[in-house]
Amino acid sequence: VTYPIRDLGGQLVAISGRTVIDAVPRYKIYNQEYVAWGLPPRTDWQRGNVLYNAHRLYAGMYHSREKASIIVVEGFKACMWVHQMGFTNVVALVGHYLTKPQQWILENLIGGGGGTVYMFLDNNWQGWHGCDVAGRDIARSVRVKVMMYPERLREDENAQPDSCTPEEILHAKENAIDFYSFRAMRS
Repeated sequence: VTYPIRDLGGQLVAISGRTVIDAVPRYKIYNQEYVAWGLPPRTDWQRGNVLYNAHRLYAGMYHSREKASIIVVEGFKACMWVHQMGFTNVVALVGHYLTKPQQWILENLIGGGGGTVYMFLDNNWQGWHGCDVAGRDIARSVRVKVMMYPERLREDENAQPDSCTPEEILHAKENAIDFYSFRAMRS
């Protein structure tokens, strides 16, 4: 399975592959394959400089004066699942932590319209830590809420957004807790 990774302008900057068997590593960023596939050689891409799927949201959200919201997940599969479930304003960090360039992208997508960033990272220590660090960094400039997993998945450290039904995602978004309440709860 391959995932095209694009910058805000929609330019292809990398292609990531994911194994469909239990092989390690699960993900691979293609390099030499670019030439074999007839593509120009890949530029020096860094994961932290893009948000997966942000190019699809950029024009509509950046120029909108309405309050916008974005759901932030960790990976490609979770991003596609949440989008498929009807939540089209979704981006993926391509990891469990938010970088400064990704923070800039999020802040500019939300803009001055008073929108909300909904953190919905994986249900494990890295995901909760990623919510804590990302929220702390961006809560100064935008409203941040954390989506909690449904009761049936709360103890499952393998749970990801794609473990949830559409109804569970909607419930998690409608009942998301304020970032500062999340931090107090996790302390």
